Amino acid sequence: MAFNRIADYVYDTKNPRTETRPLQTRRLTMKEAWIFTVLAAFAFVFSAAMLNWAAFLLSFVALFVLFGYSYMKRFSSFSHLVLGFSLGMSPGGVWIAVTGHLSLTSLLLCGGVTFWVAGFDIFYALQDIDFDSKENLKSLPVRLGAKKALVIAFFFHVATIIFFLAAGLSEHMGGVFYVGLSIIGLILFYEHWLILKRGLAHINMAFFTLNGVVSALFFCFTFVDILISS
Repeated sequence: MAFNRIADYVYDTKNPRTETRPLQTRRLTMKEAWIFTVLAAFAFVFSAAMLNWAAFLLSFVALFVLFGYSYMKRFSSFSHLVLGFSLGMSPGGVWIAVTGHLSLTSLLLCGGVTFWVAGFDIFYALQDIDFDSKENLKSLPVRLGAKKALVIAFFFHVATIIFFLAAGLSEHMGGVFYVGLSIIGLILFYEHWLILKRGLAHINMAFFTLNGVVSALFFCFTFVDILISS
């Protein structure tokens, strides 16, 4: 996130929505942001090295994807998927940290998280259609318009549920997991309804609050299901 703020400094300064961020108001200097970013990256690589060789080597790939995302909207309307994959790598990272290798389940979870994040990032990009178009920044809302972009976001979230369902089947999860997944599906549907019917005034509810709930519910229902089955 710190590197993203560094990379987007010029755009964030121009954009009325982001002009009050810490770097723009000098509450944080660029030097401080760089120091934090370098130290965090070093801590990440060092921590990965303490786990196993696979984690250490792949930590550089992870950083490349994370840092690369910050420039994707200059080149591709599908930057949402790159952001999604940036977070989607985390289940695979956990598997490698614990076992030293990937598994089918970890890849399915990666797919689910990737499409989940990409879908709600399209919501977020709706706020900047005019600015992004003016600055020649690319996003699906800019390329397709708000309505078509929301259709794509809907199908991304359908894909999310399919990937999570497949992950549950691959691990032979029980009924509690699928109840939780059903609730998550309803919440994702509600996010779309909220944006379509209530507009961007509810973007914080759809983008931050409800997705935080989705994350917590996925963990809780999965944990309880495993606890019961064991």
